[in-house]
Amino acid sequence: LFIPYEFPPLGGAGIRRSLMLTKYLPECDITPVILASDLASYQRDKGDLVDLKLLDRVPPGVTIERIPTRAPRAPLPGKLGIWVRSFFTLTDNVASRWEVEMERRLPELLSKYQPRAIYVTLPPFSMAKLACSIGKTAKLPVLLDFRDSWSQCGHTPYMSWGHYRSLLRIERDCLEQAAAIVCVTEPIKRDMLAAQPSVDAAKFRVIPNGFDGEILSAAQSSPPVDDAKPYVIGHVGSFYYSPAARQVMLNPWWRRKPTRWTHYLPRAEDWLYRSPYFFFRGLTRLFEQKPGLRSRIRVRFAGAHPQWLHDQVSEFNLGDVIEFLGYLSHRDCLDFQASCDCLLITSAKVLGGEAYPVSSKTFEYVITGKPILAVVAPGAQRDFMLGCGTSLVCDPDDPVETARKIETLFASGVDLKPNFAFLKSYEGREISASMAGLIESIAAGRIG
Repeated sequence: LFIPYEFPPLGGAGIRRSLMLTKYLPECDITPVILASDLASYQRDKGDLVDLKLLDRVPPGVTIERIPTRAPRAPLPGKLGIWVRSFFTLTDNVASRWEVEMERRLPELLSKYQPRAIYVTLPPFSMAKLACSIGKTAKLPVLLDFRDSWSQCGHTPYMSWGHYRSLLRIERDCLEQAAAIVCVTEPIKRDMLAAQPSVDAAKFRVIPNGFDGEILSAAQSSPPVDDAKPYVIGHVGSFYYSPAARQVMLNPWWRRKPTRWTHYLPRAEDWLYRSPYFFFRGLTRLFEQKPGLRSRIRVRFAGAHPQWLHDQVSEFNLGDVIEFLGYLSHRDCLDFQASCDCLLITSAKVLGGEAYPVSSKTFEYVITGKPILAVVAPGAQRDFMLGCGTSLVCDPDDPVETARKIETLFASGVDLKPNFAFLKSYEGREISASMAGLIESIAAGRIG
């Protein structure tokens, strides 16, 4: 049983790995039976991400069982409702709204397909506990595939240290029951083992995200042909940044509102670095040095553009340079990336440590063959960008360097060559073969 929960026609970054595995696992004699929610549930819960055209990307012949998700309860109104929801929540509520119908259908599914193992990709993190429950009922081994860090994810604080410890216990129970645990980056694995030292390290594997398609042979950048065609730097997706959450995360408790005194984070992370703030700072420095470039560079964002993003644009006086395209379908996103001269990527900063994720958009960027301007802090994202061969990596804390590298892209031109030896392990077939081998191992009882 292959449980992604999020699957076409739902869009977003979470579906890319599932689609890739669904495509290539059958080549390794693994037949996934997809358990996903239905169209009506997706439209109710995440209507802005529904894209019916994504169904065309599902390989023909794939078995998909659609299980509806119960509607969420209406929250209490006002600030009290927000506080109650936050205080009594440890993780997302997706599994609790899905499990009743799932449990009703489970005997039929087990009888019909006779599965040998259960695979679940996370987030939504609540699916870990549900998958382990199904595995216990069906006496099947469970593979937990973490696309992101769970208890150690730091873009929003916990309500208290007690909430954090409670989630650690849930995480530990799931990890101990799992037959195998996959993390998409080494830092996620390292952080998880540090937080859960009682879990057998032999269960863990690193199988990265990757790309499905052929990388263009060279990434080249040259100046625009004429002034009528600006040099376009593009970005796709969300930044997962909130100024209010950052204030809670980085301020000492006595500088917070009383309702936030108990908030807790296991480590300090600065998600301002995930926003385009430091890119904007470098771009502004470039315009101060070379005012004539201002009319020849445009920056375009595809995706949500919350108020804080407009505030940053205003802070750096870049209103005449920045364009917001809003949400685009996946097909339109690919066309947009192909139309850009350069693509922007950023990463959060772990204070005193290394950032753990590699954004899934990275791999679509690489396939375009376009230069990637990577304004990234130390961690997995920076390591990948340094290795792939198609990016200019900037230190976000050095606006002079960022300005110089933007100018290099625009004014001097740059010839970037993909490092195919490095990128081979990120190919869809390679990743799927590794996952298939692990699934076969747990089905045969060889690990876990």
